[in-house]
Amino acid sequence: MWESWDYGLVEGDDLTVAIILERPLTRIIWLPSVGYPLLRSVFRDAGIKPDGQYLAMHECGHARISLKPWKPPKRERQPGKPWGGRQPTEKEISEFKWIWTTPFSQLKKK
Repeated sequence: MWESWDYGLVEGDDLTVAIILERPLTRIIWLPSVGYPLLRSVFRDAGIKPDGQYLAMHECGHARISLKPWKPPKRERQPGKPWGGRQPTEKEISEFKWIWTTPFSQLKKK
């Protein structure tokens, strides 16, 4: 990714500079359900939102627009903590274990 895009986060006043310099941008959209960002390209000023976060395309010989590092949002829950849903019953656990250990050919028959 860093071969194509400068690592500095472009937002706020830096976004104005990037538009004036006509630097190609890609928007960073955080996907909390999967825990990683999606990069969505924008064309000139179409698709640019003032509150968005962007990366500017790397152009050899040109200075980076921003040096601000991008930090992902904090996780909703800490790793290793229970998710807060209902606890499975003993019957559900035993059924899961049976399905997990049964060969697929036998499962197809049932």
